[in-house]
Amino acid sequence: MFIPAFERRFMRILFAIFLFLSWNMLHAETVSERVKNDPKFSLYAVIFGVTQNEDGTVKAVRVVDVLDATSDSKETVKLELPPRYLSKASRAIYEHKYPLQKKDGKPAEFTVYFLYSPQLKEALITDANADISTYLSQ
Repeated sequence: MFIPAFERRFMRILFAIFLFLSWNMLHAETVSERVKNDPKFSLYAVIFGVTQNEDGTVKAVRVVDVLDATSDSKETVKLELPPRYLSKASRAIYEHKYPLQKKDGKPAEFTVYFLYSPQLKEALITDANADISTYLSQ
């Protein structure tokens, strides 16, 4: 059976795409796996303090602490966080609907955290078990 050259080339391209996608799916790596496998990969927990208005909307956000997420140490890490990362984190916090936190009948500050890696630039890491490619495109 004769297959025209155009169709053979098209089939080869489709097969190459299939191999590429299959390889990527088999070799997908999560953020936590990258931490384990790459000693140069840094991961930090950035802890934000959140205060609310009486109606439960977010009133203010501030960075409370930065910790090395790859160690058991609870010591604060001095780290310059990129403005775009802070902007993304603030936006995510302001957009999320948190239950009203009260202390003595008044709104109380509570904390939330996101992860940060200098190797992933300004990516707002919300899940260490997510495929790292999710954050490469941010």
